[in-house]
Amino acid sequence: MIEELRVKIRAIQEKALQEIASLKNFQDWQNTKASILGQKGSLTQILKTLGGLSPAERPALGRLVNEVKREIESRLQDIQKTLEKEKRREVLKEKAVDVTLPGLDLPQGKRHPIRRVMEEIEEIFLGMGFSIFVGPDVETDYYYFEALNFPMEHPARDMQD
Repeated sequence: MIEELRVKIRAIQEKALQEIASLKNFQDWQNTKASILGQKGSLTQILKTLGGLSPAERPALGRLVNEVKREIESRLQDIQKTLEKEKRREVLKEKAVDVTLPGLDLPQGKRHPIRRVMEEIEEIFLGMGFSIFVGPDVETDYYYFEALNFPMEHPARDMQD
């Protein structure tokens, strides 16, 4: 009876390690873990049968089952880490950004309300036949008086208070 259980335990171990080695995705990993270590898993069933053994036989088989269980759990953790790394790598690959592509254009602003009104006024005056003259930003005596043919003694040239 004891030898049969040992052979069964070793067979479960061999089968489990082969299944674990062939895991390719997370769903398979979950199914394998449940089939071995779950409530109705093969190793759990062996643990339940240990209760029917004599007190002298239990410790040796219990140790063996726990050894096998620890090894399987360790391998499952390793595979889980590997699968998680692969999944992270795939996610990073999908979300990768090509930095050589041109960036997005920033949205252009709108005209200031005062500027829009000035443009409307200019359009009105242009429609009336006036022309627009753009002068310098700095006003000098030349632009105020000489260009407009004000004589030197004109009262507009006097200093105001």
